[in-house]
Amino acid sequence: FSLACRPAALSPELSPDNFIADVVNVYRRAAREGLPIFVLGHSEGVTYVNEAAARRAIEPRGLILLAGVGRYGLDETLLRQYDQGLSDIDAALADPKTPSERRSELEKAKRQTEELRRQGRDYFRRLDAGQVKPDERYLGAYARFWREEIAMTRSAAAVAAQVSEPALILRGDRDQNVTHEDWEALKNAMRVAGSDAHELPGLDHLFVPEGGTVVDPAVGPMIADWILARLGVFVPAAPARIMDDSSALKTLKTQTGESR
Repeated sequence: FSLACRPAALSPELSPDNFIADVVNVYRRAAREGLPIFVLGHSEGVTYVNEAAARRAIEPRGLILLAGVGRYGLDETLLRQYDQGLSDIDAALADPKTPSERRSELEKAKRQTEELRRQGRDYFRRLDAGQVKPDERYLGAYARFWREEIAMTRSAAAVAAQVSEPALILRGDRDQNVTHEDWEALKNAMRVAGSDAHELPGLDHLFVPEGGTVVDPAVGPMIADWILARLGVFVPAAPARIMDDSSALKTLKTQTGESR
């Protein structure tokens, strides 16, 4: 979740519905072409795509939902991310192999993360109690956005159950932003014929393998194959070179005992 990467102060009137409207507007523009449409959302985008579909504001042939929440609200999710970040920092500081110049960076990051966590706990507690004023910000966003976004993410699975389109639901099992329980809640809520769900071994929130810098090469073909299957198009076997480069598929083959 990337509020920290957004402008220092967003509009006090900003609402999740502004992002849902973006999804709807893009969908309507694409629908003018008369082609079958599939809508993909990642992270926060999963919530917005499902909301738009549940409201019947969009009616695509299918949804591709990558690393979305389904069990925990954004407030719980964000605070858990801070806890995980602090745990990772402490582990690095306890490692005697960590260089001294890196330690100073880690100490600074720890202080900043602890402060963000402290502010977040206080803000969300007061928000639930109705004590946050409309002009109070956290991570650049005002009370209205947080109140509506938290409510929306807390009800993500219930909304997902109202979606009438099939969905491909993917999560990397090294994702520290959303949990296995989030993925499972979405999977269990979305049972329209043609839906499918996978947790991909060794991949993070961006579907990048540990130590890597690019998306695992199996992810794109997996999405493409699912789309083609929804369109009734024959799906040939993926090129062996792509499969061999995929850390996720290598791990899956090992787990299932399949030989390369």
